Amino acid sequence: MTARSILDLFALCLVYSLVILLIDIVVLFAFYQDLSQVFSFLSLIVLAEGGVGLAAGGFVGLNSPIIRRIEENFFHIKPRNSENKREFEKHAKAMIVTGIILVIMALLFSVI
Repeated sequence: MTARSILDLFALCLVYSLVILLIDIVVLFAFYQDLSQVFSFLSLIVLAEGGVGLAAGGFVGLNSPIIRRIEENFFHIKPRNSENKREFEKHAKAMIVTGIILVIMALLFSVI
């Protein structure tokens, strides 16, 4: 990956994270009118979402023979070609970086 593609990926994932954060704030503020309660629950929810993003990205990016065999036998998914594999890796990178950003945001909110 070039430095430009890494910066593009980071910028895109930062936008994803900020959108997720904004949705969380709006939903929490609808339930809890007090701003201090919103921030106390926000760190927990964002941490959970970041963890889910990391786990989902790792699962999508996982390209082990065991996972491929399970997909072929149980879910009747045809074997991946190199184009599909690159597309899965691209989505996995975005999920993982977004998850990392969300976890960092959650840690920052827990300090506030």
